[in-house]
Amino acid sequence: TSTRDFKTMLPVSVTLNTVDSGNIDRVKVVLASVLPVSYPPSFYRDMVQGKVSACVATLKERTVGCVAWTCEAGVVNILALGVLATHRERGVATLLLERCLEGATGAYLYVQTDNNEAVQFYKKRGFCVSQTVDGYYKRVVCTQAYKMELTR
Repeated sequence: TSTRDFKTMLPVSVTLNTVDSGNIDRVKVVLASVLPVSYPPSFYRDMVQGKVSACVATLKERTVGCVAWTCEAGVVNILALGVLATHRERGVATLLLERCLEGATGAYLYVQTDNNEAVQFYKKRGFCVSQTVDGYYKRVVCTQAYKMELTR
């Protein structure tokens, strides 16, 4: 399925906005509820200050997803991407992914090796597993990560 097909499934009222001090608390809730890792306060501070690029997906004034990334020399490092379970399979994550990849020459991310849903999501969008990293995650059951890369 092409990304165009995913976009047609999007609810008309989904909007993407830059993370700022007015929506950061909702971003924290989304990421805490969908990702198996927790982020330090500095991560969210960096989003608000623009040191980390971040975007939220909003549906009917409810924050339903978020993506955070950095970009160096055209290569995007996706730090976090999550959509509330009740809003998955509607193209929201694809829309967020496309936003962070705008203008990129490549991208990479790390994902837990047991997160099959995420691994399949990224594979369907052209990412390939390039490396397995032992001990990447701390204080979680699955500490192993796949490094997944996209070249354009």
